[in-house]
Amino acid sequence: MQKKLLLLAVSGLFIMQACKKSEPVTPATTPGPVSGIEGSSGLKLNAVGDYGTYQIISGETNKTAEISGLSLANGGMADVADYNDAAHQKWRITSVGGGYFTIMNLGSGKVLEAYKYEGAQILVQNSATGSDTQLWRLTPVDGLKYKATNKANGLAITSSAMGVIKLSMFANKPTQIWGYNNIPTTGYRDDAVVNFFHRRLPSQGSVAFDQGSSTPLTWGANNGKVLWVTQDAYDGVMLKSATNANLKCGFFQYNNSMLIQPSINDWNPDNTPNITIANSRHNRPRQVVDNQPGTDWSWPGVGVEVGNKVYVHNGEGKGLGMLNQSLIELTQSAGTEWTVKRLTPAGMSGQTETNFSIGFVKPGDGFVYSYGSKGTFFNSSDLFVSRFPEGDPMDWTF
Repeated sequence: MQKKLLLLAVSGLFIMQACKKSEPVTPATTPGPVSGIEGSSGLKLNAVGDYGTYQIISGETNKTAEISGLSLANGGMADVADYNDAAHQKWRITSVGGGYFTIMNLGSGKVLEAYKYEGAQILVQNSATGSDTQLWRLTPVDGLKYKATNKANGLAITSSAMGVIKLSMFANKPTQIWGYNNIPTTGYRDDAVVNFFHRRLPSQGSVAFDQGSSTPLTWGANNGKVLWVTQDAYDGVMLKSATNANLKCGFFQYNNSMLIQPSINDWNPDNTPNITIANSRHNRPRQVVDNQPGTDWSWPGVGVEVGNKVYVHNGEGKGLGMLNQSLIELTQSAGTEWTVKRLTPAGMSGQTETNFSIGFVKPGDGFVYSYGSKGTFFNSSDLFVSRFPEGDPMDWTF
């Protein structure tokens, strides 16, 4: 079932991911950026939970609100500048009820917050906490012109000649007038997910690693949890301290690791421990997949759950070359110690010409489909599809 359609297949995967039920599709007719409030769309958010992507326009200068310096840090300051289509100039505004909104920057994934600095109230970004300092009442003043006041202190967002945005009592000044222009929805940096990978506890297990594949779980005690699979990983013992997340000099501790997230809605890294194994060949209980003789790494990746099993593709090699591939069978438990079995299905294992590391699909017809690629020419590959019965992971057909 060879297909020279890898690019088309990957495009299809992106389309399926983009069209989730929880993410409304923005019509192609959504207007683009404008140069002044008079050409803006105004806010179009009515029900609680409604959101949209907006350009925020200063009534004084017609410049666009942004986070200065493309900052990703908490405390990054807001200012205004000429529109340049940067993600840091785009805002996801969400109605939270009671007439209030959160305003999230697409470039950083952080929300606008009122902050007192050296006796003055200024506008900064911060990770979402749900506090009143991060809630804003956006009220029409005249037509498409709005004021934005903070729930915690009642002060209005106010631009200044210096570019930095401050907060002050509303006096209907041009510096306190803002326009909101609906622009096409685009991707954004998810601050909660990014912070999930900021693992800072020496006791935490994997704290820095290559790669990261996730498999949602539905079996028994693990229903609703998520399995994360990494490759080369540093252990928490390599952190300089509990307050300094920099790593000590040295090599990583294991060639792969796996983490168990307690819920798809729990992005606190402290709640996600490592999976461990008993009788590790290398005395590395946090390295879930042992290296094979003659190799110096095992790099697991994509996986699929079948009953109480999780099947994971695994590359095996030395240096930068892959020497073999295998199918890892994980048997789940209610705890963090799982059992591991290495499988070598004929046609999949014992060769590296076709690498079945693209992904698994379990459509419900009794089979698991595995996708692989084979390089042909520069920047070109053939796509291969194989399958095996859910009850027999050794019986692959191609």
